[in-house]
Amino acid sequence: MNKSISSETLRKFTMWTLALWVLLQMLLVFIYWNNEQGPDQQGYMRHALQCFGIGSTYPSVLNLYDQYLQSPGMVNYLMLQHIMFGTTSFSIDKVFNILMNIGIVINIYYLARRYFGQTTANLSVIIYCLLPTNLFAPIWLLSELPYLFLALTGLSLSLSRRGWMILTASVLYALAHTFRPLVLAFLVVSIVAYFIEKRSLRYYLLVVIPYLLVLYGIGMHNKANTGYFVTSSTTGGYNLIMTANDRALARPEFSIFDDPTNIAYVPNRQSFTFAEKDSIYKARAVKWIGEHPLQYIALYVEKIGRLWSGDVWSMPKFSQWDDYDYIRTLPNPGNRILIRRLIQAVEGLPYYVLVLVFFITLYKHWRETVTPKGIFLLLLLLGTAGTCLFTVEVRFHYPYLFCLVVWAAYGIANSIHIIPKS
Repeated sequence: MNKSISSETLRKFTMWTLALWVLLQMLLVFIYWNNEQGPDQQGYMRHALQCFGIGSTYPSVLNLYDQYLQSPGMVNYLMLQHIMFGTTSFSIDKVFNILMNIGIVINIYYLARRYFGQTTANLSVIIYCLLPTNLFAPIWLLSELPYLFLALTGLSLSLSRRGWMILTASVLYALAHTFRPLVLAFLVVSIVAYFIEKRSLRYYLLVVIPYLLVLYGIGMHNKANTGYFVTSSTTGGYNLIMTANDRALARPEFSIFDDPTNIAYVPNRQSFTFAEKDSIYKARAVKWIGEHPLQYIALYVEKIGRLWSGDVWSMPKFSQWDDYDYIRTLPNPGNRILIRRLIQAVEGLPYYVLVLVFFITLYKHWRETVTPKGIFLLLLLLGTAGTCLFTVEVRFHYPYLFCLVVWAAYGIANSIHIIPKS
């Protein structure tokens, strides 16, 4: 039986939810202002300060023999913060993260309203704010937030019919590419949307040509610095070989690079440039995949499960029961696994409910998957497919999580009766 709610009540509840969400983020950023960052974040900060010290953008000549290039967009973004604010801890980035998180919600609201209607838009905001991961994300100096903000804003602007807005979207896509090259999934969705709307060739050119020109300029600039044309991170070969070797797992396994019996081992790898190492890893990985296609396919399927297995990657540890190192000291292996799974289930309950509602909605409204609403599912499929070619971590699904949110919100919107504002 459908339940009734007034549109005005839903609107007010959405605004109050958003306001509380922002306040809680501010509180968390204050509490975790100086929290310890992970290896990726420490790498971003180190590279930013090193390149600033020699008056160069990243990558520079200092990075020529690195294992790989980390997200140039993120490193240069932090360097810009250092130039503007003189910060070496880069905690100011957390303030910008809150602003970008708000921007992401605004984009989700706009896209949901455009394709699904006002009720779904309001519910999408509420659901997104209720997911703990989105609340805690700003306390980490990771590339996830700026990347999604740029890509999602690019997607929203690309759907306009104004030339300057589409051109801006194209530039934003290029900037997002410097954070993560998988922004191509968003660009493809823009192009598919044009095809569905039967737009003229002009729109296709406006969204693609500036993207290519900006990346060409960035690549040539980096070539002048390093001798190599690069526009984004060079982790492709590194991440591919971790999922294409005899010891491959669904998760990252870094020990293979120091194992002389593994194809990932490169003797004296410090004498090879980042580009040379990337080329070696890719060639060996592709050769292994060709020789073990079934093993790679099986692992690919497992990686899809791992990618979407949970959503607590941004949540800090609150107690000893969240400390998996503590759990490892328990005598019974079965108890260790059970306790870990219970913790993950409790922490990830909002996410699992979201996934359940998402699949129920797909089941009930499967005919609409081939309508313009399906572009969200296309983005979800493209992002998942591209990500799982390489080794995965749970947080890698973050840029596509909003697709689940919008479709789940649509399912809920169809189960309630909205009373129009009188």
